[in-house]
Amino acid sequence: MVIQLTIPIIFFIVIFLLGYRLRLRGKPYNTLLITVHKLTALGLGIYLAVMINKRHQIIPLNPIEITTATITILLFLINVATGSFMSTDKNIPQFVGQINKVVPYITVLATGITIALVAGLT
Repeated sequence: MVIQLTIPIIFFIVIFLLGYRLRLRGKPYNTLLITVHKLTALGLGIYLAVMINKRHQIIPLNPIEITTATITILLFLINVATGSFMSTDKNIPQFVGQINKVVPYITVLATGITIALVAGLT
């Protein structure tokens, strides 16, 4: 049970620390930092998908768990999309940068709720 919470926390710490570092350094982004940032986010997404899938195979997810997992997945996709725009050399609309600053925190909250529901911590 502890490992199900510890791994995502470690992933999020790495993602946020690298994200802050990237923001402080500004464009053009350091290739190593942005690559590790993106791969860590991908790894977290895969870890959560596997965890949810394993749980669903043992005990089918109820509608609340499905809804929460779906919202979390959508938030991850929004993060990926805005992060992709941020990493380009093109000028992007200001709202994309604002979304990229706010949505990660909402994603952490949604992920925590999803893990709590799927792992049976509620």
